[in-house]
Amino acid sequence: MADWLEKEMEAAMRGVRQQHIDRILALGVQMEPFCRLGMVQAQFGVMRVQGLSGGLYQPDPEGVSSVIMPVVTPEYHDGVFGEAIILRPIVDLIAFQTNAPARWLWRTGNAWALGSHLLAGPTGEPTHIVATPLEWMNAGGDAVCLLDWSDQSPAWAYLRTVPDLIVDNDMLAARLAAGIDRATPRPRFIREARNAA
Repeated sequence: MADWLEKEMEAAMRGVRQQHIDRILALGVQMEPFCRLGMVQAQFGVMRVQGLSGGLYQPDPEGVSSVIMPVVTPEYHDGVFGEAIILRPIVDLIAFQTNAPARWLWRTGNAWALGSHLLAGPTGEPTHIVATPLEWMNAGGDAVCLLDWSDQSPAWAYLRTVPDLIVDNDMLAARLAAGIDRATPRPRFIREARNAA
């Protein structure tokens, strides 16, 4: 866990005003899942950022005002009296503008999905996949939003093992299917003449 990411997220949270919450809600995020997400992690912050190469960003007081979302990976530990302790360290932050929620930048580039823990668990349950961080927020964090769509993303290995994916539209389903197909290693075919006996 990087303490500086936690501190940067706290600074972004201090930038949130009622107008920012109203904007998130006006974009379709419902109050109930928004509050449910807030019970387990910070929903979002606001900060001015500047884009960098490689899809990264850095804070910049002269930059563009952006939504900052923490990407956490829950860690489960044995607690007292058999109760599990769940820690939610921030592994990365993403930044996006509300008028373009399908385009985001990473702070470190380490995060490959919001809700990635839902793919890692052996639940056998269908996994809900959403297209944007706003949709993920509207699901109360009970979904997966792929952030890294590259062929090298760890997401593809997990997506090949879940029994069913729940998606909200055909375009997302087609994009997921294409990504899984591209990232699936194929065997090489070697033509070899067999000796006739």
